[in-house]
Amino acid sequence: MSGVFLDIQGIDKRFGDLVVLRQINMQVKDGEFLGIVGRSGCGKSTLLRLVAGLETPSAGRLLIDHQQLTGINTAARIMFQDARLLPWKRVEENVDPGQFNTGEDVNQILESVGLLARKKDWPHILSGGQKQRVALARALVSNPKLLLLDEPLGALDALTRIEMQHLIVKLWQERSFTGLLVTHDVEEAVMLCDRVVVIDRGQISLEIGVNVPRPRLRGSTEIGKLCQVVLDHVLSSTAI
Repeated sequence: MSGVFLDIQGIDKRFGDLVVLRQINMQVKDGEFLGIVGRSGCGKSTLLRLVAGLETPSAGRLLIDHQQLTGINTAARIMFQDARLLPWKRVEENVDPGQFNTGEDVNQILESVGLLARKKDWPHILSGGQKQRVALARALVSNPKLLLLDEPLGALDALTRIEMQHLIVKLWQERSFTGLLVTHDVEEAVMLCDRVVVIDRGQISLEIGVNVPRPRLRGSTEIGKLCQVVLDHVLSSTAI
């Protein structure tokens, strides 16, 4: 499996008189992991929804593998901060509710997220981290070429969050999908991603490559310097 090439050309997004995004120009290479950070209200989640095809641009266009996106992005799956599991279905049924015919083995995907032994459990007895692992398995069971992550770890405790970060990177390396991560956590973006962009008042105001070999050491001098550059830029920015 491989990822997709994403080409965003002059995208604007308005809701009435409110301009949320303006003149977004960005390319994401096949298999690249891109981090998008910025203050609340800066437009980063709106950008993710545009890439998913859940919103329509007010101007500009968005290309997936050189083809213009005109509806739902069938190459993409989204993982949200809320696991959004169906409480009346067991873990294995939440992972594959029968809508995909991809040949992906549910047991295999559950094993890859460390939950094979919990496949018959009901969601209400799972911890927050386990629920997010189920959500990750559900996002990956259809073998998406593009994984969109909208603050997926924001509600987790610090240790569980770090474990999930390691798991996401591991699965990305194994599956080679293209990844877009929206997060408020600057260190998370730097630890996970190949490149980080900052959105400020609806525009890309900073783009920085993370040229640090994996596995990355949290708290290292290289990571710390990059985090400080991004954080200083975010703190100097203003939300819409």
